[in-house]
Amino acid sequence: MGASSPRHAVRPGCGECVGHEGETRVKVLIDTSEAYRNHTGIGRFARQLIGHLPDALPPDMSISFSQPDYAGRMHAHGVRTLGQRALHFGQHVAQTQVHMTRLVRRQRPQLVHSLSFFTPLMAGAPRVTTFFDLAYIDLPGHTDRFWGAYARALMPTFARRSDAIVTTSHVMRGRIAEAFGVPGERIHVVYGGVEPRFRPLSPDHPDDAARLAHARAAYRLPETFFLYVGSWGRSKDLGTLLRAASRLHDADLVLTGQPHSADEQRIVALAQELGVRAHFIGHVPDADLPALYNLSHAVVLPSLYEGFGLPVIEGMACGRPVIASDIPVLAEITGGAAPLFRAGDADALFDQLGHLLYDADAHASWAGKAAAHARAFTWPSVAHEIVTVWQHFNDD
Repeated sequence: MGASSPRHAVRPGCGECVGHEGETRVKVLIDTSEAYRNHTGIGRFARQLIGHLPDALPPDMSISFSQPDYAGRMHAHGVRTLGQRALHFGQHVAQTQVHMTRLVRRQRPQLVHSLSFFTPLMAGAPRVTTFFDLAYIDLPGHTDRFWGAYARALMPTFARRSDAIVTTSHVMRGRIAEAFGVPGERIHVVYGGVEPRFRPLSPDHPDDAARLAHARAAYRLPETFFLYVGSWGRSKDLGTLLRAASRLHDADLVLTGQPHSADEQRIVALAQELGVRAHFIGHVPDADLPALYNLSHAVVLPSLYEGFGLPVIEGMACGRPVIASDIPVLAEITGGAAPLFRAGDADALFDQLGHLLYDADAHASWAGKAAAHARAFTWPSVAHEIVTVWQHFNDD
């Protein structure tokens, strides 16, 4: 996360003001629930935004945060029991609706920004709400029943009661407007960013070489492999990835993450049935991800549905080619800098894997395009764009 400017009193999460000294006109209260509960790209987006916002504030604005301990309250990995899922659901509803409403009444901010669509409905202040995707509506059979029922019942209300909505692609902007009847001018597109640590690592540099060696040893990585980074939900379409990889003879497949449901547990069994040389390495701490990307031959994102796709630009920033499905969001985010394949088509994906595996010139060309494309995505620019959304309220 970005270093704080000396002119800021940076105390994120303490519930007190973070901003420039002196009188301020706009105070923004931020619900950081997604920063502590979510291990996926949504949580990464929230945590990076929290870290970079203080340096993006103008003199007439201050911010405060809802949760002082978001880093320490991340939920454990592994398959969750029905009771654990129900408890998690109840805690989240209490945080986003009850606790946030109390904070609004106590702090009286001029603006509330929720880093997910769970905006506090009883808060008596203008609201900015982040919608990363509409998976609960678009993929009702792929989501947890507690979250799904709650989200499908209230997402239209969350959207319509929001004074502004932030989303992470133009594709999703159109989908939100269509689904909820929200005017397009109230929906702002802010892409995700990539941290400077996601960069090509050189085996000739001692520090880089040590990081690469550590990752290869710690995760027992094969010499040549394609990398998948992400969760295991059905919308990620790991079945297509495994079917394509089962035909590879000169490269392995490495997958991060782990199952959170009985359905997702079948992924490992499917890999065994297909005879895939698959390495399931579990949760990978953020600190190890740059080395993991660097060691891969290419990154693969076979998703049927995405709101953005952080692994795309993180892999690109590390100088790796990225193979992605041709769904509209990924076509937008990759911007012509990645080979695409028809979503759900294992034969088409196999062709792209082989193309990058055996054609060194193609591999080098796509790697160069990827690295150049990723330079446009930075977290400081994300923070500045979010502040620009807030300033619309300052100008009213």
